Amino acid sequence: MKKLFLILAISASGTTFAQSIAEALNYSASNTTGTARFRAMGGAFGALGGDLSAIGDNPASSAVFTKGTVSFSLSNDNLDNTTTFLGNSTSSSDTDLSLNQAGGVFIIDGAGNSGWNKFSLGFNYDRIGNLDNQYRAIGTNTNSISSYFSDFAQGVPLDLLETLDGESVTDLYQFLGETEGFGAQQALLGYQSFILDPLTNDPGNTEYFVNTVGEAYEQEYLFASEG
Repeated sequence: MKKLFLILAISASGTTFAQSIAEALNYSASNTTGTARFRAMGGAFGALGGDLSAIGDNPASSAVFTKGTVSFSLSNDNLDNTTTFLGNSTSSSDTDLSLNQAGGVFIIDGAGNSGWNKFSLGFNYDRIGNLDNQYRAIGTNTNSISSYFSDFAQGVPLDLLETLDGESVTDLYQFLGETEGFGAQQALLGYQSFILDPLTNDPGNTEYFVNTVGEAYEQEYLFASEG
């Protein structure tokens, strides 16, 4: 019987974790937000109570209130970004005014000899993070995507980049990946998208030129996020 209990106990066992690697992301992605007092104390109101933002850390902290309270807090975030791309610096700034906290707690006194002195009913909204951000990078580049494809294409025979009857570009792309490698695949993309042209139409041609016009290109990257 003891052996049976031991087997059942082992079979019913499981694994529990108090923390995981996801906790690091959870704490690194959130900011200390809430009422002005809560933020000034670094969020150290979970045990003290008496602050609406503490309800999220410790719901029992609302019991410290002696009277009903309603509050809201606004937040003004200033964003200043500077990017450097190809020696060109670009600065951007933005001001974001948003609702940082809103909530209330209602105190209900106990009736008669119920044994309850009071109980509280509270709710609160806190913004845990601000993902509003934007920046851009601008620069003049002497290289373009055509240079990328051209570098791979030089030395690749033209007949490898031409599709056969009944063959699709996808089929040829897969074939080149299996037989010639990544470089030939990039040459195919450049040729079939008309970015590149062969120097001659000889099937054995291995030299290509680009169809783009100009020697300098203004490139711009724009990033924007909300949340």
